Amino acid sequence: RQSSDLRVVSASDGIREDALDRRSLAMVLGLGLITTLIAGAVHSWAPSPRRSQTAGEARLVSLSPAITETLFALGAGELVVGRSNFCKLPTEAAHLPTVGTGLTPAYEPIVRLNPTRVLTEANVAGDAESLREIAPTLALPWLTLEDMVSSVRRLGAITNRDDEAERLAN
Repeated sequence: RQSSDLRVVSASDGIREDALDRRSLAMVLGLGLITTLIAGAVHSWAPSPRRSQTAGEARLVSLSPAITETLFALGAGELVVGRSNFCKLPTEAAHLPTVGTGLTPAYEPIVRLNPTRVLTEANVAGDAESLREIAPTLALPWLTLEDMVSSVRRLGAITNRDDEAERLAN
């Protein structure tokens, strides 16, 4: 009797060990899957300053209403992919996603737009270093008339609209 009882106990112990091994394997695989998903999500949110771009493809984010209006006045509105929360004009820019302000940029939306350049005003530029981790960032002076004329010309050079910028600056 004892030996048959022992065999039954041994068999049930084997079944229990097998069930434990399967549960352990399932738990390890599940944790591995969860870790992979979390790592992928974190990677997709992390700023990537060197994302691939087609040569010549400009994607500009403007964190200033004055810069947005100037880009559209230069005929470069199609290059603008994001605008400041305060950009109300031109009406053609209303469909663009908002990405915060020069003082408080919304980093994740900016990253998702994959800009080739971020433009802001020098006098209201917040954390320019963080923006530079996303894309080259230009903080343009915009306080005096001379600053504005210089910045309009600079925007013309960036967008290959030098003639339009010269007409606007004069």
